Amino acid sequence: MNGWRPVAGPPPGSPPVYHQPLIVHEGKGYLFQGQSTVRVFDFSPETWKESTTKLRNGDPWRKLIPKNYLIAYAAHLYKDKIYVFGGREEWGEYGRNVMMSLDIKTLLWDVWSGTPDVKGDVTIPGPRGYACSWIADDKFYVTLGSAKRKDQGPNADCTYLDIWSFDLASQKWTEEKFSGNGPCFRTQSAYTFNSAWQKALIFGGYNARMLISQPEAGAMKLGSYFADTFAWCPQNKRWSQVITKGFPTYRSCAEMFTDPGTGRTYLFGGCMSGSL
Repeated sequence: MNGWRPVAGPPPGSPPVYHQPLIVHEGKGYLFQGQSTVRVFDFSPETWKESTTKLRNGDPWRKLIPKNYLIAYAAHLYKDKIYVFGGREEWGEYGRNVMMSLDIKTLLWDVWSGTPDVKGDVTIPGPRGYACSWIADDKFYVTLGSAKRKDQGPNADCTYLDIWSFDLASQKWTEEKFSGNGPCFRTQSAYTFNSAWQKALIFGGYNARMLISQPEAGAMKLGSYFADTFAWCPQNKRWSQVITKGFPTYRSCAEMFTDPGTGRTYLFGGCMSGSL
């Protein structure tokens, strides 16, 4: 591998790829876009195919995702299953709190919690997109993210600070207690779980409701980007801010991953006021 080169995009007729992760398992990448058809990329011949999935309970697909499109969700692989939480069916939508999983072997979906039409329920996470998430100790963790309130204006994001864990054995949610010096309310942060360090790492993000000074204009503006780094330890439930001599530029919607062989964490991409 000595440089970048293009590979084929998803099959013709596929919806736009937008904040939808590619989940890698046994030499294949699985692209879920909110439809019952899942796009699968085989890394060896570098070709795409489409796999048809179904809900295990027999319900029609659009009962689960009425608009047949899902963005900004959290997803992870665990024991031959892809777990998907939250997301939005379109830009500006309030958000979802459904936790579901796809069995890669049987191509059947199970729905574990939440409903497509969000209802008040304090026993599970609130509806959100762009959450930070990771798997550790057989639990699927969710924190931060935002619910859009388009009825209250374009900047009416409801951002979160809570931390929830979904036990992958019992399929039950727990709201975690936490302490320490953690991030402020934000969404669209980069995240990864560093298995060598046994901590989740979070970088940057965005808060649409936070004021920022613009001295050149002599005014204040809504919308703040971040460039800080935080670590959360699942053992002691404690946040800590990671202080470094230098750091990447302010941004949201970046990607972060950890090399399991070295423990080194990498950051790629992101945006700030529309700039990549």
